[in-house]
This record gives sequence, C-alpha cells and structure tokens, in this order.
Amino acid sequence: MLELKTTTTRDKIKIDGVAYDLISFKEMNLKDHFWIQKQGERVTNLKDEDFESEEKIEELAKTIDNVVAKLLKAPDEIRAKLTDAQKLEIIYFFLTRKQEMKQQEMRQRKKWSLFRGSKDSTAAVPGNG
Repeated sequence: MLELKTTTTRDKIKIDGVAYDLISFKEMNLKDHFWIQKQGERVTNLKDEDFESEEKIEELAKTIDNVVAKLLKAPDEIRAKLTDAQKLEIIYFFLTRKQEMKQQEMRQRKKWSLFRGSKDSTAAVPGNG
C-alpha cells in the first residue's frame, strides 16, 4: 500500500534559544529542489579556485546566503546575524538529513520488494493481486 501524507514534520534550528523551521525537501517544488541540491553540492565541494579572487568569494557568500534563505524559515534579521560558518552548518545539516531520509526510503523500498516477491500464498498482495 502506498501511503502519502500531506503534512510534513520539519526539523528545527535553534538560534539564540529560539527554534526556527528548516524546510523539508518533500515540500519543495521541483525547481527549488534541484536548485538547492545543485547549490548544496557546490558549497560542500569547495575547491581552492573558489577562493582565488574577492569576486569569487563574494559570489560564494551570496550563494550561501540564498541557500540558507530558502531553507531556514527565520526573519531576515535573524539570518543576517549568522556567520558564514553557521550558515554552512545549516546547509550541511540539511543535506545530511536529506541523505538520512533517502537511506530510510531505500530500506523501506527494499522491504516492500521483499514483501512483493514473497511466494507465501497467505501473504497479502498489494494492487490487483
């Protein structure tokens, strides 16, 4: 049985004692999903050449700000207080949680495929079976 939920439990990021929501991949539209993924990979795979010029550093800082603005449901003035290192921590946390969710999903799919492949005639058969 496929079970879908229209509500999502969001992770929280606590800043100065106040908890703010971190958006979930499951609630993003397709465009934002791929944009965040691409920018997240860029930020997590920094190379020496990303720091060659002041212009590249400023571009990277803007990218980090934009990613955090999409992920963290906090007022602009709260996000503005965060250091670049703290913003990177938020991005890493988000991407790590995404990876954990993906692994959990894969385990569930594996269980489902084992269930569907069961030759036990008493097993419930989903779908038309």
